[in-house]
Amino acid sequence: MSTKIQGWFWGNLAFGGIPGMAIDAATGKMMKYSESLYDVTLQPLPGAETETEEEIVIPFAPGAAVNRNNPGATEMEKTILRWYIDSDPRGARVFWRVISNVPGEVPNTNETYLTTTPIEETRSFNIPGLTYENSNNVTVEIKVSKRGYEDQVKRYNVRQAIDQQEISGFFELVEKAK
Repeated sequence: MSTKIQGWFWGNLAFGGIPGMAIDAATGKMMKYSESLYDVTLQPLPGAETETEEEIVIPFAPGAAVNRNNPGATEMEKTILRWYIDSDPRGARVFWRVISNVPGEVPNTNETYLTTTPIEETRSFNIPGLTYENSNNVTVEIKVSKRGYEDQVKRYNVRQAIDQQEISGFFELVEKAK
C-alpha cells in the first residue's frame, strides 16, 4: 500500500518547529496510507495441496501422551494457553504445580516459580503423561505470595483450561494479622 506525507507534518514545522516534526516521524503519524480500498481474492499456489476431509487432524489424538523423551510429538504439547494472573497489590510472587488424581499416568509436581504479578503470556502445558482423556483428572494449582500478606491459592481443571484456552485469575491479597 502506498503512503504519502500528511499535511499536518508540514504544519508542525510552521507551528511547532522541529520537535513536532520529530514526534510525528517517531510515532509514524507523518505518513498516511492512501485511502484506496483493495479487494483481492487469494488463490492457492499451483501444486499446493488443499485440505480434504481425510487429511483433517484430530486436535487431541486419543492416547497421545506428553513425553519428555519425545518432545513435541503430541498435539497436547502444542496447545497454547493464555495465562493471565494479577493481584492487588501487584508484585506478588506466582508459583504453580500439578495435582493429579491419576499419579500413575500424570505425576504430581513440586511448586515452580513463574514470576511476579501481573503475568500475561502464552505458554503450553508440557505436563508429562497428560492426554486429553486424563486431563479432566489433573489440576493446576496457582499460589500467589507476598511478604506481609496471606498466601492465596486457586486451582484450575486442566481439561477446562484447554477447552477455554486460558488460565486467568485475580488475587485480592489480605494483610496478615499482627
